[in-house]
Amino acid sequence: MSSDPYEVLQVQRNASTEEIKRSYRRLAREYHPDANPDDPEAEEKFKEVAFAYEVLSDPEKRSRYDRFGDVGSASSMGDPFGGIGDIFESFFGSGFSQSRRRTGPMQGQDLETLLNLEFAEAVFGCEKEIEIKTALACNTCEATGASKGSSRDTCDSCNGSGQVQQVRQSLLGQMMTSVACNACGGMGWVIPDPCEECGGEGRNVVNDSFSVQVTAGVDDGTTLRLTGRGAVGPWG
Repeated sequence: MSSDPYEVLQVQRNASTEEIKRSYRRLAREYHPDANPDDPEAEEKFKEVAFAYEVLSDPEKRSRYDRFGDVGSASSMGDPFGGIGDIFESFFGSGFSQSRRRTGPMQGQDLETLLNLEFAEAVFGCEKEIEIKTALACNTCEATGASKGSSRDTCDSCNGSGQVQQVRQSLLGQMMTSVACNACGGMGWVIPDPCEECGGEGRNVVNDSFSVQVTAGVDDGTTLRLTGRGAVGPWG
C-alpha cells in the first residue's frame, strides 16, 4: 500500500480541492467493492483511496502530511465503510454504497470556537458568555420534519426497510445485493408534507448563546469540552 496520498489519488502536490475531489470520485467508483465483488485487491485499493482522500480533503491533515510526511495509516481508520462510506455516499448517492438503514435521528456534529481571556480571567477563573452558530431541534415539528397535523409515511419503494435489492453482473454471474433505497435515502420513511419552519430536516440553524465556567489557572491552548452543546443531527 502506497504511503503517499498524492500518488494514490494520482494528483500533483499542488492540486486544488476540486481536482482532489474529482480524482477521488473516479478512483472510488472504479475500486468500490460493490463494483468489484469477491475481489480483495480492489477492496484494499478502495481503502487506500479512501484513506488518501480523508488526508487530502482535510486541510489540517494535508498540512501535517506536507510538513512531516506522516498522518498514520489506513488501518487506524477502523471500519473503512463507516465514516469514509459516508463521504462516498455524499458523492454518488446511497444506491452505490454499503449503506445501512438509518432508523433514528442522524448523528449531530461537534462544534468548536475560540475563547479569548484577559490575564486576570485566566488566573482567577471566570464565567464567559459564548455565542456560536449551531443547529437545534425544530420546535414547530418537534424534530420530526413533518408539518403540524401530518406525519412521516412508510416508504412505498422499500416498504420501510430502507433498502432495495439490485441485481449486479459479476465474473461469477448475476448477484443480488442490498443497497440503500434512493426514494427515502435509506431511512425507510418519507415526509410528504415537510415542516415549513425547518424544511423537513427537523432542525434549524440558529445563533445560540450560553455561559461557560472557566477554571482558575487555565493555560493557553486548553480545550474545554461541554457535553450536549453540539449541533443536533437531522430529525433530532
